[in-house]
Amino acid sequence: MKKFLSLSLSLALVMAVSLAIPAMADKEYPADLKESDWFYAVAKEVIDKGLMIGTDKGFAGDAAITRAGVLQTLYRLEGEPAVETTSSEWYAKAVTWFAKNFEVPDVTFEEGVTSREDAMKVLKTYCGAKGLTFEGLFIGNENGDLAESKVFTRAEYAQVLLRLADEKPVYTEETVSYKVGERTVPAVVTLPTTEGPYIGVVLAHGHGGGKSEGGGFDHLAQALAAAGIASIRMDFPGCGDSSESFQANIMSNMIADTLAGAKYLTDHYSVGKDLGILGYSMGGRIASQIAGTAENPFKAMVLLSAADVAMDEGLGANIFGSMDKYNELKATAAAEGHVVFTTIYGQVQDLSKAWFEELESGEPLKDLAKFTGPVLVLHGDADEMVSDTMNKAILSAYSAAKEIVIPGADHGYGFYSDQPEVTKMVEESAAEFFTANLTAQ
Repeated sequence: MKKFLSLSLSLALVMAVSLAIPAMADKEYPADLKESDWFYAVAKEVIDKGLMIGTDKGFAGDAAITRAGVLQTLYRLEGEPAVETTSSEWYAKAVTWFAKNFEVPDVTFEEGVTSREDAMKVLKTYCGAKGLTFEGLFIGNENGDLAESKVFTRAEYAQVLLRLADEKPVYTEETVSYKVGERTVPAVVTLPTTEGPYIGVVLAHGHGGGKSEGGGFDHLAQALAAAGIASIRMDFPGCGDSSESFQANIMSNMIADTLAGAKYLTDHYSVGKDLGILGYSMGGRIASQIAGTAENPFKAMVLLSAADVAMDEGLGANIFGSMDKYNELKATAAAEGHVVFTTIYGQVQDLSKAWFEELESGEPLKDLAKFTGPVLVLHGDADEMVSDTMNKAILSAYSAAKEIVIPGADHGYGFYSDQPEVTKMVEESAAEFFTANLTAQ
């Protein structure tokens, strides 16, 4: 659900930094622009392109760009599409357009000046929706510092805007669905903008997560597309856009949904026959259990903190707080058919009797040992849900696996927090692995 954007800005502030002043005709530029300004050429170019016009004080390169100003330039970049609004403020159409078409980041629009961090949130949202590469828009100093907390000047923003204007889409996305028995599975297919065939990969999310995983899977799929890899990610029962009860969120259903997603990808898109799978947390358990079956279509596998150990080997205690709590909930489910549980992340889950039974009967490590293809095991050194001991059990089960330990990564891998260096390492490691071990033929 999109957050509401307030259209109220201080009139005095708007007059000071407004982008609504008409452009100078016949290549006449604002009088405050001097050839000695470091941003002189940049300012001329954004003015020539009609992306930034000026303020009542000239180009005002050293002044702070406003949040509304950032949206106004993006609105211009899109060709100022028709928008209905009841507000007469100069920025009203831009703000309304952005709120209508994009998931609005956590940025306050009542204040005037914007920090580099706020601008990065807005531009990352815009790039993600448009299939553009966000990385590289912002360049740090000689120490790599992006100075995210500092005020963002109009001249600095003009540089970023020009880089953005030169970007070309690297992926397209399609919202799809497919049937598994009587169930409808919602999914998203992300494709490179280059001509196929492509390497194909299935992304399997974690317990109670979803095909977006807090945005982490969205960006992962987009990073894979930038590397020429097509992917499909789906919502398991009771998660994301799924209309199913969470009681249907059992291993057999999730495995069936994953296999059906792989078939949907190969049936409808130009991808190679040799598919890959990336399983995150419980998704890693799904991938591991599929690996030991005759139906396994996957030739390469990335396990991201796979929940592959038995419930009584630490997993049950980590998920439920203690094995006593796990056994208490299991007993209730056995007696009543299901039990409601609130996770440590605040999710309310209706766990069925079959959920407990199938987790305990599954043997993912034995299934993984039957796999013959390349495996990459990614593990965070701060992950307390799937501990280092649990991760080592995976490596023992499949000694040919390659391991990459990601510094500073907890079980969320930056999917639900701001750790760009962590998510980047996940994305790059996965893309490099699949590129090296799969073909598009």
